[in-house]
Amino acid sequence: MDESQRPPEEPTSPIKRILAWVGVVYMVLLVLLNFYALSQGTYLRGIGSLLVLPGTAGLAVISGYQIKQDSQRGHRMLWGLLAVACLILSILSLKDGLPPLAAQLLGGDM
Repeated sequence: MDESQRPPEEPTSPIKRILAWVGVVYMVLLVLLNFYALSQGTYLRGIGSLLVLPGTAGLAVISGYQIKQDSQRGHRMLWGLLAVACLILSILSLKDGLPPLAAQLLGGDM
């Protein structure tokens, strides 16, 4: 197929880009967790709630995008509630996950 027969390229939707970046963040986290385990000889414990953070943050960003795009008031309210719920869950996961992470990285025992 030559250049003249190719269909025009469409840019990817912002939601797909947000989801791709969430996937990149998860892969970086998994690589860092494996590097820590290989270098220290032990796994980080008690940080499972931190692994929820990229997903909830991504869903909050998608909700914010949908609020701007949607013209119906009822849908905007639902997207707003979802965004607030995701932000609350993100804050709670940081509150639960950061102390064990800091204790282990700074050399203290959990």
